[in-house]
Amino acid sequence: MIIREVEYLNRKLMIRGEPRRVSPAVSAISVSANNAPQYGKDVVSYHLSNASSRYAACVLYRGVENISPPYYFGNAFYAVYTGKINGQPSAFWLGSNLVSAATPQSPGSNYALAPLKLGSQNDLACFVFGVPPQSIIEILEGGIPDASQINVMTAYEVTLGSLGSYCVYYNQQAVKQYISQTGYSVTPPSDPFPENTVPVIPVWKGMPGNEIYPGQYVRAGGCT
Repeated sequence: MIIREVEYLNRKLMIRGEPRRVSPAVSAISVSANNAPQYGKDVVSYHLSNASSRYAACVLYRGVENISPPYYFGNAFYAVYTGKINGQPSAFWLGSNLVSAATPQSPGSNYALAPLKLGSQNDLACFVFGVPPQSIIEILEGGIPDASQINVMTAYEVTLGSLGSYCVYYNQQAVKQYISQTGYSVTPPSDPFPENTVPVIPVWKGMPGNEIYPGQYVRAGGCT
């Protein structure tokens, strides 16, 4: 699946000749990005590599020059992914203490949505990626003309908490923006909506707390 997550802030794009950019990871997982025209126009491929001997999970913090400020991948349009895109379900919320123990059969199948606990009352929502030991998984993102525009790219390692009840809030403008950018038909969930899911907890302190839309957060407990 190609994830259309990029949040356009400026449609005047600056294309550079540099074909690849690699950033060090604050985790057992390293990340690189490449152009992936074999999957379609304006598609980039992220490779998350786990060279360790243990299973690891991470969230991806990335920004795109002249297009998007840095934020956690999945935070912009998690309401869209929870609903249906062109009548089809897109993503699920993490429901166990392991994202996936198997190497995916196709690009982009080793991820789930989850609350990211950054120390405040409200959690952010984003994708969490699971990478088996000595493995590489591929994540595809549409809407980026050139991988060299990715000017912030860090994989932050996380541990997984315990299954619990959460209430998920989102900004209706995010859904409208997604439809405007893609032209897709979207059936979003109710606002807010309940989820039984597993939170993810940063291994490292001091992670940024950027969110792309105000009013988008996750809170432990039921929706009232």
